[in-house]
Parts: sequence; C-alpha cells; structure tokens
Amino acid sequence: MRRLRNCSLSLAILILAGFTAAQSQAYYGAPKRSIEITPFAGYMVNTDMVGSYGYLENGDAVSYGGAIAFDVQRMMQIEVSYTYSKATSYFRSASIAYDSFDFDVAYNHIVLASVHELKPGGKVIPYGKAGLGAWWASPEAKSSNPNYQLQDTWRMMVELALGAKIYMSEKVGIRLEANVGMPLNFYGAGFYVGTGGSGMAANAGIPMAHFNFTGGLVIVI
Repeated sequence: MRRLRNCSLSLAILILAGFTAAQSQAYYGAPKRSIEITPFAGYMVNTDMVGSYGYLENGDAVSYGGAIAFDVQRMMQIEVSYTYSKATSYFRSASIAYDSFDFDVAYNHIVLASVHELKPGGKVIPYGKAGLGAWWASPEAKSSNPNYQLQDTWRMMVELALGAKIYMSEKVGIRLEANVGMPLNFYGAGFYVGTGGSGMAANAGIPMAHFNFTGGLVIVI
C-alpha cells in the first residue's frame, strides 16, 4: 500500500505541474483532432499471487508502450494500447516437492478501450477509461535456476483508468494516467513451474493486479 500511495502522490504532483505549465502557454482552445498517437512510459506496481504450491511475490518495474485513439463522437474515443514491463518475481515454495527460486517475467498488455472525457473542450481534459484485452506473461528462468520449466501464460484482462490530457497546442500535449490491469482466470491456472513441468495453479478469479502510473506525449493528427 505504501508503494501505491507514493505512486499516487507522484502522479498528483505531475498533474498539478502539467496543469500549471499549460496555464502559462498562449494556447487556450480545444484541439481539432481525429486521431491521437501517444507513446508513454511509467512505473508498474504488481500485486502478489497465491498458488497451489506456494506464494508468488511479484516485483515492480518500469513500463512503457504506446496508444492510438480515434474520435467516435463528442467526448468519446476508442483506443488501442500496448504496454510492456519486465519485472523479477520470487516463488516462495510451500511444498517440500519444490524449491523457492526467482525468475524474470515480461508482462504484455494489449487493450481495446473506450475513453470517456469528463470535460468537453478546453486544453485540460480529464477522462476515464475502461477496456478489455489480452494479458501475456512470459517468464524466463535466471541462470542460477536453469532446470525449472517456465511456460508463457495468456489470459483475458480488464483495464480501468483515470487520467488527464493537457494540450500545449492544437497538435501536442501530455497525458498523465493511472490505470489498473487485471487478468481474468477462468480455468484455475497461473504460472507453471517445476522440474517436471508441474503446475502452480491460482484459484482466484483475478489472480493479480497491475497498477500502472504513466506519462506520455500526445500527438494529434
């Protein structure tokens, strides 16, 4: 929780700084847009996960990616985004059949979302976002644990977000966003670990969550 509070405070400071910077610009109108492209980077806070054979402690890491949004009507966009983050996880075994070990895991999020702007027009536009997409976790054993078999996992995921776009001109702005991505578990399985390929199942409907705090450059075309 302390990590989330610190990240939330940092995001609030960034939004305030961006709003103050925008106020000093000569531009005061709403952007004339049809498509927005946004490269972004940030920091992802990952929750831990309970499995059938132990406890998975997921580290936090830098994240980055990009989004493209299309205007569909006033105050609404459709957005396609991709997010990548590579973190270190630690499997703490609760069974004598398995040893504890750490490994790297790459998280990939591909999301189709609906963006609803909360304030029409203007150069500072807060928004909310809800999306559905694919979650792909690709674990990679470290050299100190070469005998463990780690398999990629695909899941459907839900993403919810709040943020603000601050336009510095008709063509350029910045975007600050806090979102949470939640993979959905329909089959009772998570990461697969073990010298013989045995599984470590996660029984919850949402085995873990990713809290992602990002800043990006909005390019209007």
